[in-house]
Amino acid sequence: MVWLVVAVAVGITGLLGWYFFGSERAGRVQLENGVQVVRIVVDGGYSPDLIEGVRPGVPLRLLFDRREGGECTSRVVVPDFGVNAALPAFRTTAVEFTPTSAGEYRFGCGRNMVSGLLRVQGEAPRQLATSGGAFPEADGRHAEPATAAALATADEEEAERSAEIRDLSHRVIVGAVLTAPVLFAVMATELFKVA
Repeated sequence: MVWLVVAVAVGITGLLGWYFFGSERAGRVQLENGVQVVRIVVDGGYSPDLIEGVRPGVPLRLLFDRREGGECTSRVVVPDFGVNAALPAFRTTAVEFTPTSAGEYRFGCGRNMVSGLLRVQGEAPRQLATSGGAFPEADGRHAEPATAAALATADEEEAERSAEIRDLSHRVIVGAVLTAPVLFAVMATELFKVA
């Protein structure tokens, strides 16, 4: 019987180790109208946090589906491409840029507590390599991609920040009210030597 319990414990430990420390699941790129598109869910982290199959010289659109309201993930930064974009809570935000060369590039929140990796592989296509990373217009001209920072307004960010501060204030007050009786009871027994 003891061996059965030990075997089950080892099996469960192995499964937990595989789940938490196993190989990363990489996000794949889809090509839509000449633009590489990746969908990323933001909920306590980036899922997927590893994106493979990105080609240099082809415009890339990262669609961040933010499903939380915390401050940490309210921005995304891709320093190698000069991207610093706001991600409004409970919305999907498009961040667009064109990777120019192969390599590994990190993206993350403004504090770099939550991060991901973008793997750009291969060679840039000849006709897109000369466009300088701009998106072609219908009349043949090129327009620079818009970033999400230009799309998000300061009012939305301020309202989100105010709501989060209000929520945190309520949590602190409730925590203090629930902690006070226990703290008093423990301190009273020590201070007044009550058993």
